[in-house]
Amino acid sequence: MALVGQNKITIDEFYKLRQKSDALLEFIDGLVYMSPSPSTKH
Repeated sequence: MALVGQNKITIDEFYKLRQKSDALLEFIDGLVYMSPSPSTKH
């Protein structure tokens, strides 16, 4: 099943996005994924 609205970005765009965000972001194959923040409730 395909996701609606997948917009691939360049690695340069990802680095700019990461500088502006406090979220944990991953760049995989042109797509950005947000990882949950680590917590002490493991």
